[in-house]
Amino acid sequence: TGRLPEELQDLSNLERLAVNGNELTGGLHNVLKLTQLQQLYAGFNSFDDELDNDSLGMLTNLRVLDLQDNKLEGPVPDALWTLSQLQMADFRRNALDGVLHEIKDKHQPVLEYLDVSENFLGGGIPSSLNKVTTLKYLDVSNNRFDRPLPEDLGGLTDMEVLLLTDGLYEAKPIPSWLKNMTQLKRLSLKLTGRTGTIPDWFVPSLK
Repeated sequence: TGRLPEELQDLSNLERLAVNGNELTGGLHNVLKLTQLQQLYAGFNSFDDELDNDSLGMLTNLRVLDLQDNKLEGPVPDALWTLSQLQMADFRRNALDGVLHEIKDKHQPVLEYLDVSENFLGGGIPSSLNKVTTLKYLDVSNNRFDRPLPEDLGGLTDMEVLLLTDGLYEAKPIPSWLKNMTQLKRLSLKLTGRTGTIPDWFVPSLK
């Protein structure tokens, strides 16, 4: 219980921190200064920091980020896209708002797993997410998105789980770029306003 001690930021060589599944409160600001950190497991607590777009920016060696089931507010940090070694990021079931911004051309994320479900995010999925060709798992369900899907996410050919439910509403057919996701095992388009018929290519694309 309680807060993380300020002295934690003095552990400058720390590479893995696991405090998940406790009743910790307060902020993560001291953890976000640990520049050698590779794995951060802080899910299932009651951290109530307000993140900003620069949060995470110092964690340049981070590979795994688990912040699920907390009370974090603010945006999904833009700095997420700058972390060149980050493979897994889980923000689900927090109180994040704002929008997912476009990925700048100079950045090439290697994310394989991204979960921002069950937050209060607005806007929509950035079209530049198509450049994260390593992505295998994407869950953006149960947010407050108010823009339709990007015209093309077909570059995500390694995708295995794609959950796009709620908010991404538009009266259009099932997008044809899905046919490129030949590794797809789970797909949700629930409550996204799809129209028309199920295309012939659709069933063979799901394993």
